[in-house]
Amino acid sequence: MKNRMVPVTFLMLVTAVRTGLAAEPIANLQEFVDELGTWTAEVELDRDDEVLGKKGTRVKLVKTVEWGPGKKFVFQRVTQHADGKKVDGAWTLTGIDPTTKGVVTHWFGSGGGYSMEGSWYRHPENKQKRILQFAGWAAGDVARLATGRFVVEVKDARTSISQYVDVLIGGELRPAFQAVTWTRVEKSK
Repeated sequence: MKNRMVPVTFLMLVTAVRTGLAAEPIANLQEFVDELGTWTAEVELDRDDEVLGKKGTRVKLVKTVEWGPGKKFVFQRVTQHADGKKVDGAWTLTGIDPTTKGVVTHWFGSGGGYSMEGSWYRHPENKQKRILQFAGWAAGDVARLATGRFVVEVKDARTSISQYVDVLIGGELRPAFQAVTWTRVEKSK
């Protein structure tokens, strides 16, 4: 555990400097209420994926975001549907870090492929946007350190946009992933 924490903390610092993040940390879970509910999206794979299929495959995404017990954290599950297969994509747990008092997210890929953690910030120019500055491990043939930003913008009660940007995996800068437009199908209580 000790060996893992130093590189992750270092990568988060390097990424914050590299991306010029000058945003205010988010310290209240109430800022995530607008994401509660069930959302769907459909994307076309822009690269081959070992689980979901070849580039060009249409993938339906379903995201469920809800309060955890006592409204002390927000729980999210994303499933992916492609070529008749349903695959759990990711699970996240978002809450207040007791040491920093900021909102953090821990993210896990369902196949054990990823384990990331990050802190949330308000976008410096657009208050509708939130930025997750993350770092962790991406698995493939070998586990590689990964870092980057994930941006979420809730446009209105029915539309949200999310996108990975500035992603660095194993020292390789990846182009920004395509933006995903989500449509709310059910609002959580």
